[in-house]
Amino acid sequence: MPQPPPPGTITGLRVAIIGAGRLGTSLALALRQAGVALAGYSGLPGPDTRRAARLLALEPTGSLDRLVATGVDAYFLTVPDTAIPSVAEDLALALSSAGPAMPSCSPPFVLHTSGVTPVSALDPCAHLGAITIGFHPLQTFSDPAVGPDRLRGCTVAIASEQVKGRDMGTALAEALGSRSFLLDERRRPLYHAAACIASNYLVSLLYLAESLFADAGLPRDQALHAFMPLVQGAVSNVRRQGTVDALTGPLSRGDAGTIATHLLSLNTEAPEALPAYRALGLLTLAIIRRRGDVPQTTISSLEHLLSSDIDDTEVRAQATPTDGSVASDAGSARPGHAPAATIPPAPTDSR
Repeated sequence: MPQPPPPGTITGLRVAIIGAGRLGTSLALALRQAGVALAGYSGLPGPDTRRAARLLALEPTGSLDRLVATGVDAYFLTVPDTAIPSVAEDLALALSSAGPAMPSCSPPFVLHTSGVTPVSALDPCAHLGAITIGFHPLQTFSDPAVGPDRLRGCTVAIASEQVKGRDMGTALAEALGSRSFLLDERRRPLYHAAACIASNYLVSLLYLAESLFADAGLPRDQALHAFMPLVQGAVSNVRRQGTVDALTGPLSRGDAGTIATHLLSLNTEAPEALPAYRALGLLTLAIIRRRGDVPQTTISSLEHLLSSDIDDTEVRAQATPTDGSVASDAGSARPGHAPAATIPPAPTDSR
């Protein structure tokens, strides 16, 4: 029987991929490029598996029994989150059926690539002595052909109860050109929520911006191209300066007039976007507080403005006059009344 690879190394490792989707195929390609032997892969019949066969120039192995029989040291379960427990049970059955004649090294490593699923989902394999690992690349994979490039430089969350598992997960990440960190299983749901905000909800925000630009008159088929340099500039600033120092825009200047004008315009022309604008504005105030360059009284007034009823005359009073139609009652006080209260003047910072 082959001897297991030295702890924390991938020398002589034979890997199998269970699940031939975008991530599974990306991992298979990247591991091959890293010099890891691909013992085989399996996937459901369909376009994903046909794509994997084309990119890997290798036909799927077939059943898990046949995959186990090829002599596998590490199994990657790259299936949908909801399928991990049942696939782990099926793999455990195949490993158990192989018995003493199982040609892979013992014990094998079994990894899943889910961000939210606990490593305990692999317990059916752990009960047979397998070393189980959570291996979640903090990256998005829409095209397996460029998957290896996406893995290089990304961060991988590693979780395992066993030192050998943590060492192997770290070694695999290093071989892929990735960074890694050890994830506390108790924090996994919070970690995955953060990942969804950073990736999935960013796409949702860009979709919202695209819709608003189209409503403002840009042709929808050109809107994304038009504002993408703005997005890329913001991401570049964050990469270079960090989230706090990279913030620009009216809130960073304490510009209440512009914020009020936005609120009124959205309420009239895109009310479905108003809750998101308010929530994001209130979240942004936390960054403003950390910056410390806008007076606290201004921040408190902005918080009140973002939380106010849109029909509140105070909101209208703060709106920056444009053509006179947005803040019709904000330009002057009514006879016999004092001028409307105003938010303290904003700093003259040009950000």
